[in-house]
Amino acid sequence: MLSRAGRKWLDEVWQAATETAARTPPLSPLPGAVGAEIAEATGGSTELHDARYVVIRTGYATRIVLAEPTEQPAADPAWFGLPGRAGVDLASTDPAVVREMVDGVRRLASAGFDSAMTLPEDVWTAYLITATREFQKTLAGDVVSWRELGRETVDELLRCGYVIRCLEEALEPAPRSL
Repeated sequence: MLSRAGRKWLDEVWQAATETAARTPPLSPLPGAVGAEIAEATGGSTELHDARYVVIRTGYATRIVLAEPTEQPAADPAWFGLPGRAGVDLASTDPAVVREMVDGVRRLASAGFDSAMTLPEDVWTAYLITATREFQKTLAGDVVSWRELGRETVDELLRCGYVIRCLEEALEPAPRSL
């Protein structure tokens, strides 16, 4: 269990991540295509897709908020087996490349997440609990049930969003301005 100061810090990270997600411009072509593919993976209504994409973008923004102050590891292009930089934008329209990047993001988000996000597991778990509660309050409704935004789903999508930001960092070594 986190201390009062730890919970306060997590609430500040959550607030900063949701604000950053709201003001972050659209993702560049390849990360954007990967995020859209992951959001659509389980099918469902447009509203469910949109809700899933909000969670992914919040995971992406979480990486922006946490990376520098918590000294998260730099994104390694080898994590993704990236094509040459000149072909990245064109690759975003190639379903085979997008599928390969989706597989890479999912693999890193599940089995290799600790290489991209080095905060203690209990900190991530507390963040996940906060995120799940907030997403269920704000995104669930008549069309998207709170069950479709359960803890396991939110965890998967936040991690994927976080790793998609790593993919973007690997594509563009210079930070994006917000």
